[in-house]
Amino acid sequence: MFSLVTKKSVFPLAVLFLLGFSLPSNQAMAASIIGSSARITLTNMVSSQWLPLPTSNKGWKVMYSPDWLTLNPSPSTVDGEDNSIQPVSRLLIALASDTDPGHYFGRLVLKDLETGQDWEADVTALVEDTTESQEVARAIFFTNTAQDLDLNMDIRTGRTGRYFLLMEHPQLAPGLKFAYVPQGKLVLFSNYGFPVANADDLYLADGVSILWLNLGEIPLVGLEGTLKIEVDQSTSTGLVPRQETYFNILSLSGDWMVSDTYKGTVYPEYRALVHEGFGLFSGEWNGYPVSVSYSPQGWYVVEFSDGRYSYRYEVRSISSGKMKGLWSYSGSHGEQYPFEGRKIGSFFPLSPGINGPWSFVSVETSDTCPVSPEFFDGMVDVSVSGDKIVLSRGGKTLQGSVNGNEALLSGSWIEGEDSFGIRSSATFSKEGNVVYGTARWTLISGGLSCEGSTVFEGRR
Repeated sequence: MFSLVTKKSVFPLAVLFLLGFSLPSNQAMAASIIGSSARITLTNMVSSQWLPLPTSNKGWKVMYSPDWLTLNPSPSTVDGEDNSIQPVSRLLIALASDTDPGHYFGRLVLKDLETGQDWEADVTALVEDTTESQEVARAIFFTNTAQDLDLNMDIRTGRTGRYFLLMEHPQLAPGLKFAYVPQGKLVLFSNYGFPVANADDLYLADGVSILWLNLGEIPLVGLEGTLKIEVDQSTSTGLVPRQETYFNILSLSGDWMVSDTYKGTVYPEYRALVHEGFGLFSGEWNGYPVSVSYSPQGWYVVEFSDGRYSYRYEVRSISSGKMKGLWSYSGSHGEQYPFEGRKIGSFFPLSPGINGPWSFVSVETSDTCPVSPEFFDGMVDVSVSGDKIVLSRGGKTLQGSVNGNEALLSGSWIEGEDSFGIRSSATFSKEGNVVYGTARWTLISGGLSCEGSTVFEGRR
């Protein structure tokens, strides 16, 4: 029923990144705020943050920008890999002198001269009136899992001292915080707030006020949630945060109402329900099962067939509540038409409201397992109480814990004493009678240890 699409072992790379492996640092920028929103928080003493633009062969033209944003380099039409949108901290501070702390809202519109497409982002700047001991600069970026995230960052604290660069991703590695060290790798710094024995030695630099983080591009498949990068200064009273950068990583997951335009005519909305988890997709578009992939440009590509025609939707712009792009079908001979989508629902947490029997179908993929767990096939009884969940089918039981829309499960599902562990996530329809989900699992049986992945659909 489903077609599985992965992006060249991207999820394992994301896991290795957070578990301490170094990455190449000579790749080009790709992160973008285009088509979404960004909130930039500045303090009076800290240099401006910057937001990188995606590379465009013919460059960009500024259509509209608030006074406190500049495009670097100028003039308005730019190209190359070093372009950035930069808030002017001095101008913001001057504007905020009468109403400090000041909040500034602006709309940024750019035209990609290569594709001719207009891109826009809502940008908010906040200048905080902070004391010396509380001073911290925060930048919050919004991107999506179809992008590769550029982590070549220029970090300017404005103070000379010893600095730690700490990274965490609560959804991927709950409770764990990692330190980026001069050897060019991430090592464990703390576990649920408890520092490791040598945590004091895991600083990135000493006697400096400028730091460079040069990790290259990080694929975001499987990294839905928030990636936090924190720069802390060592003081006599402990570590004090000086700069915090949050990458809020959006995905195509959700309950959408989509409207197509065909040769100037706008057609009524229809529904699309898509779940993305761990780099896998499941769901339907206008009632038809979807296959989703990623384009080299960082777009989601949604494909399906109604039995007569094959359809292709390129989601070129996505935010927390909207998506835009171009669609075509096998009879359009390469001609593309615009479409828009508005999100009517996001993740629906696993709650007692889903308790009871479900009828599941699934597709499993594994390169290493000679056996198939088939844990989401047939009638499965679901029981959720608080943060605990139990799945049972015919005397076989999996037990685990719930965090939002994710569940960590373990138990004996195959006949015998085999150990079976699952990390699963799911998206429920607003009505609560349809669920689309993904899972990654590990099976240990005697001397055999193997792993695989599953996409599934459940109805009741």
